[in-house]
Amino acid sequence: MPVPVLTLDLLQTLTLAAVVYYAGVLLRQRISLLNRLNIPSAVVGGLVFAAVVFVCRDRFLNLQLETTGQPLLLVAFFTTIGMGASVALLRSGGAAVVIFLTFATVVCVAQNVLGMGVATALGENPLMGVMAGSVTLMGGPATGLAFAPEFTKAGLPGAVIGVLWAVAPVAEILAMLFFARIARRFPARHLILLSCLLG
Repeated sequence: MPVPVLTLDLLQTLTLAAVVYYAGVLLRQRISLLNRLNIPSAVVGGLVFAAVVFVCRDRFLNLQLETTGQPLLLVAFFTTIGMGASVALLRSGGAAVVIFLTFATVVCVAQNVLGMGVATALGENPLMGVMAGSVTLMGGPATGLAFAPEFTKAGLPGAVIGVLWAVAPVAEILAMLFFARIARRFPARHLILLSCLLG
């Protein structure tokens, strides 16, 4: 017996995304651990949604989402992040901003060089090392998703990008769970220096 397919248009997909996000907000309000660990509402709701879709797929219902608006919405997302920055804000940071930028740049390059080296040593496409390096480690899952089409055009298989992108939020959550206990034992100054060194 064929599994029914539910196809959503762009407006329905965006509406579903809003519902999933607010489900994450409600879960964070009800489960204090999620709030204490500062796991974003979008990640909480998204993981629950992904689990439901995974359980239903090829068993009860397959879901087909419309993603043509995704590139435009990603650009809008990254643009609005930068709207909080200003020259006055950078000046008020002083030398600390320059030091942080220098550390972040060096770590970014190191992540890519190390990633490409490991990928090449394993006989894989060096682009996998870049995608697993600074693109998702420093940029996060959304950056990986935004650059995925460019990496696919450059020859990295879409399935590999999907796996790397899927691992990024899991790594973030595990880091939050593990790091929350450690962070309480050290002064903020040491934690900031450590985050600069590790990227």
